[in-house]
Amino acid sequence: MKNLFLSVALLFATSMVFAQVQSYTHNNGNGGNGNNGNCDGCSIEQLSADLYLGFDNKSIIEQYGDDNFAEVTQLGFGNFSFVLQDQHDGDITVLQHGAWNTAKVIDKGEYNESEITQLGKFNYAKQEFGKYSDGNEAEIEQNGYGNTAFQFVNGDDNEAKIEQTNSKWYKRGNYAVQYQNGDDNIAKIEQDGSDNAAKQVQDGYDDFALAIQDGKDNVSVQEQRGWSFFGGDNKSLVFQHGEDNMACIDQTMWMNGPGDNFSKVTQCGDDNKALVTQVNGVHF
Repeated sequence: MKNLFLSVALLFATSMVFAQVQSYTHNNGNGGNGNNGNCDGCSIEQLSADLYLGFDNKSIIEQYGDDNFAEVTQLGFGNFSFVLQDQHDGDITVLQHGAWNTAKVIDKGEYNESEITQLGKFNYAKQEFGKYSDGNEAEIEQNGYGNTAFQFVNGDDNEAKIEQTNSKWYKRGNYAVQYQNGDDNIAKIEQDGSDNAAKQVQDGYDDFALAIQDGKDNVSVQEQRGWSFFGGDNKSLVFQHGEDNMACIDQTMWMNGPGDNFSKVTQCGDDNKALVTQVNGVHF
């Protein structure tokens, strides 16, 4: 009877993981349920989330360098964490409370700070800092079932934050990915509901991106790049409340841009679509 129980539990866990990884088909602007239509520039690729499906809690910490600090606390069962610190003065904290949560942190820079908190089941979080990156802060907090988050930071003094909540086991989790390749950028994603997807790409200096989504099947893509000799930068705000909304932001700053790019999209309701493309400066 014990073996039968374990077999059924593992089968249930595997089905949940498969659904969580495969549930976000937002490529080419199609929402999670296929009804969002087409929105040029809105594409969120599916990154692999290799969840651990055992019943033991496992923690692996590898530290190379000087003055690194890593703290892992896991409560429940089937939680897995992997921490790699390969330079100096890294500060990493991982807290996982629940079952079948997976957290991975790869820090190859200096003075970076990382914090992951996951409460619930089947959540997956991965943070990766670029080689020789310095002074970055990354934080992921996921509460509920089947949330997936990725943070990739390659530069200096960037801040990245993701908060996701999905409290019902029978609903699909939220998906979020952040990339920052530059200096002094700030990226924040907050999603509450199910099957929302958000992507932020910042390749420049002093850019700011904020996405807040409440509901289900909402898609937000913010891509910002470039920099200006005149101090111009990109700022993007997205607020979506409802179902099947889509916001696509593409902002570019050329070196001779005299001002800033600023965009704000607010959508309340269902099936709204917004596309913003802005270029500041002249490309010679």
